[in-house]
Parts: sequence; C-alpha cells; structure tokens
Amino acid sequence: MASFLAVFTGLVAAIDAVRLPRPSGEYYIGQTQHVFNHTTLQDPLANGTTKQYLLATIYFPSPAPPLLNETVLYVDPINFKIWANALQYPNGSISTIQTWWNFQSPTLNASTGNPTIIFSPSGGAPIWGYSALLSDLASRGYPLFSLDHPGEVPFTRLPFEGRSIYELDIKHE
Repeated sequence: MASFLAVFTGLVAAIDAVRLPRPSGEYYIGQTQHVFNHTTLQDPLANGTTKQYLLATIYFPSPAPPLLNETVLYVDPINFKIWANALQYPNGSISTIQTWWNFQSPTLNASTGNPTIIFSPSGGAPIWGYSALLSDLASRGYPLFSLDHPGEVPFTRLPFEGRSIYELDIKHE
C-alpha cells in the first residue's frame, strides 16, 4: 500500500508539474478573445494581412472553478514550435503546460470594485508570454484587456473561425 501511495503521489506531482502556478487571488479566472478590425492604415509593421485584424485577449474574475481537463493551454502548438525553435527550448517543454482558467467562463454578476487594466506588451512579445501575470491579477479581481499587436508577433491564432496569421519569421542564429 505504501508503494502505491508513493507512485500515486509521484503521478499527481508530475501532473501538477505541467501547470502554471496557482493564481494567488480569491477569484477563479475566465478568458475570452475577440477580433476587431484593425484600421491603422499607416502602421509600419503591418503587412496586407495584419492590417485587417487586432486580437484582444480578456482575463476576468469568474465564479466558475477551473475545469482541470479543459483549461486553456499556456501556448498553442504553432506558437510553441516557433518560440521553442527560436529560443532553443527543449522539445515539448512548454507545449503541454495547462493554466488555471477556462475559455468563455461566466463572468461575475457583481463588480469587484477594481478598475479594468489595459495591457499592451511591446517588442514583439505575445500576450501568452504574460498570461501567468495577467491571470494572477484577474484572480485578485482586476479585469484585464490585452492586445496582440498586428505585425509584431510571429503568429496569431484568431479564435472561433479557425483563422491564423503568420507575421514574422524569427530564427535562432
């Protein structure tokens, strides 16, 4: 029996090892995404495709607990391949990391009293790279509106319609 418990505890620890750290706030977390028309015609980074779209990822406090088998992946498979190659991550190292939030989770019926934070990374950083920080703030009652800038990230997966945009070709030299 003791060896079974040791094996079971090891398996549970291994499962937890592929999750982001648990957010520190009192709320569960929801995430949603919306695609907006991008109408900045003089954007120096936007090519013909990226001028059309702007992706907003919204993290928010939610009353619904995470569905542990259905939570959002930390990084989608295409972005994993792009960034793992460029940054020389070990094969599969971040491709299976699970988060603590659900896509399209219900929102709270009442305000937490906290202001909405608008987050806009720079330097070609994708929103998913900041998702642990953003989800922790959402767990503390802050709704967050974050934007992936067209033309700055190598790949953007657009929700709901299966469309994606390849933008920059990054390679490790």
